[in-house]
Parts: sequence; C-alpha cells; structure tokens
Amino acid sequence: VCSSDLHPRPAWRWRLVVAVLLLALVVTVWWLRPRRLESVVASDAEVIAVLPFSVSGTDLDVLREGMVDLLSTNLDAVGGMRTVDPRSVLHRWRQGSDAGSLDLAGSLAIARELDAGSVLLGSVVEVGREVRLTADLHTVAGERLARAVVDGPADSILALVDSLSLRLLREIWRSRRPLPNLRVDRKST
Repeated sequence: VCSSDLHPRPAWRWRLVVAVLLLALVVTVWWLRPRRLESVVASDAEVIAVLPFSVSGTDLDVLREGMVDLLSTNLDAVGGMRTVDPRSVLHRWRQGSDAGSLDLAGSLAIARELDAGSVLLGSVVEVGREVRLTADLHTVAGERLARAVVDGPADSILALVDSLSLRLLREIWRSRRPLPNLRVDRKST
C-alpha cells in the first residue's frame, strides 16, 4: 500500500493548484493579446472629411469639388488615416450649402454627420500665373489641427496638391516613425 493512498491531499490544495493555473492562463492571454497599433497621426485626424475648397480665379472652378477627390486620394490610407468617401461628402455638401459655400460651423456639422473626426477646408486663389493653395484641418469641435500653404505656377496644380498633402501630413504626424515614403505624384497626376 502506497503511503499517498493512506494520506490523500486535502481538497483545498487541488483548488489552489487550479486557481494558480487559471491565473497563469489569464496573465498569458492578456500578455499575448493583440495591442492597438500606435496612432501615427493626431487622433482626430484618423478620419477626415475633405470638403470643397473656395476658388478665386479664372478657369479654376473645377477645383472647387476636384480638391475633394485629389486630397482624399492623397491622404486616404496613409498612416492609418482614412478619408470619407468623396461622393458622400459632395452629396451632403450640396444639400447643406447655399450658393456653393458653407461657413466653418456648417462644415463641422457635415463632418460630424459623416462620422469624421476632422474636416479639411481650404482655398485656391489665382493671381496672374501663380496659384496659392491653403488648407486648414479642424477637429469636429472646431480646433485647428493643421494649416498648410503652397504657392506655385498655375500650370502645376497637381504637383501643388501633392505638396499641400505632404505639408498637412507633417503637421498631424505624431509618430516617432518617419513619414512614409509617399509617391503622391503617382496617385493624383
């Protein structure tokens, strides 16, 4: 007869062993859980609604709504960001704008309705053969996150849009990682 058969272990020891094993399992699962990736852009800039720009100059009216597509294409999927579908933005903008323009409050309301964290507004101003593109990124609460301005020849508008995109990214980039090697010229030109 074995001595262990004569002296069975108390039930509390088995419970303690089971509890320790369960605790070890919980700690292991917690430790190995998928962690959310570090946000590389300002948190409010993770979802952007790009609204039509105000335009001043001859033959530039196409850029009013065209900037929505160009900037949405350049900024979408960079650093985990996404832009609201341009068709949805334009549809909502047309419903809410009088004579094709909205004030900041109206623009912020559209961004909130589209579940964006921020709204990108701007202007295209032509002076002679030069064009100035200005863009302001605001949180849906109205706080400015970024401002970018580029100037250049009117016949290089697509390259200017690409430069504007990169300048905006530099303003909202929060990661220690460098900006991605973007080839925005291939996307919009």
